[in-house]
Amino acid sequence: MQTRDDAVTPNLEQFEAAYLRANEPPKIASVGEQAPLERGVQAQAMERLRQTIQARARSSGDSTPPPQPQPAQPQGPQPVRLLVWQAGDSNGDRLTFDLYFRGQGEPNWIRLEKNLVQPLFPWDTSTVADGWYEIKVVASDRLDNPADAALEDFRASDPILIDNTPPIIEKVETEVRGGEVTVRFVVRDATSWITEAAYAVDSAEDWHAVGPADGLFDSPREEIRFVVRDIPKGPHRLAIRASDKAGNIARAAVTVTVKE
Repeated sequence: MQTRDDAVTPNLEQFEAAYLRANEPPKIASVGEQAPLERGVQAQAMERLRQTIQARARSSGDSTPPPQPQPAQPQGPQPVRLLVWQAGDSNGDRLTFDLYFRGQGEPNWIRLEKNLVQPLFPWDTSTVADGWYEIKVVASDRLDNPADAALEDFRASDPILIDNTPPIIEKVETEVRGGEVTVRFVVRDATSWITEAAYAVDSAEDWHAVGPADGLFDSPREEIRFVVRDIPKGPHRLAIRASDKAGNIARAAVTVTVKE
């Protein structure tokens, strides 16, 4: 600013400027799964979440009411796992998420879902084989930026165990001597460790825990041996069960007859 009159000093009365803040990529802090809930409660929560996501995906003019929750399955682990992640954007941009999975050691990612707006997803693992899996989340700020300026971030989870198959109880043997019954069997699982075994005599509720022959549940195959004493004379139903790390339960039963 200048003037030809030396007696006058220019004055700035108003200044305006337009600027564009540089876009910064989103940041994903963590990816994993929510700790499992109590059986039944988990099934109900997963069903409600699935319905909520479906309802949000409908157009605003669709007045069709969402389906009613289905009864929870009373036993066994639920195959639906709740995947969750934490993400943010320093520009305050809205984020969308694309979700992928792959078996541990596999080279290719398979897309589970795209354009999610909430940082959670109920994954129905009954659609995949048992094993270890990784989950990858890709976050994008494309909703609030032109295509050529949108940025992404991605993060993969630690391996997650999927095991929806119960163990197998086999080689069940019994030996009766007086009022004592010695029971032997083998329990094995294809994916995870055996973690529990128990038996019941003429009961569906009175279960007694037993341990493996080597004293420690530490492998997918365990040999179990135990003795039941003071069994009255006559036939009896002896039930056995075993659980793996994922909570799948195997059951078997035999009839033993005490003659003395």
